[in-house]
Amino acid sequence: MARNSREVESNDWFTCTVDDWRRTYRFGVNRNRKLFPEAFDEWDLIEVFGTVRHHDGSGRRGKKLRWPNVEVWISPTTTPREQWRDDPEAVGGVRTESGKLHVYTQFPVEVYLSLIPCFSMGHFKEMYLHVRNLYRRSGTLDSISLNPKETPLEDLEE
Repeated sequence: MARNSREVESNDWFTCTVDDWRRTYRFGVNRNRKLFPEAFDEWDLIEVFGTVRHHDGSGRRGKKLRWPNVEVWISPTTTPREQWRDDPEAVGGVRTESGKLHVYTQFPVEVYLSLIPCFSMGHFKEMYLHVRNLYRRSGTLDSISLNPKETPLEDLEE
């Protein structure tokens, strides 16, 4: 048995503030069909910028891994809501780079479109990220929760 085989399952919980956000929408018609077979190109993305306030690496040996900043990319998917999250591996991915935790995830279109006015009204102050198997700068996003009420920092300290 190899000594450097990775653990079967690890869990990391991140409590993050929502500091800023922006929406990027792009639509274009592809005129060169040889290079771009699709008739059009559409890009819709919400980028959420935050600060990691608390990290719980349950079951992890040694030092807790810490990244001060988080960037979450949320894009819409046409998957019906009742079929969303049947496969946890499809929820999203996580990677770390230059002191930042980068998260990629998708929401059903109707949920995605309802997020935009909530962000513009400043409704979301905090988010929780559950990451599985964060190892060597990458992992799988198991769940994301946007919470409208910020938790006092003293409640997070042990």
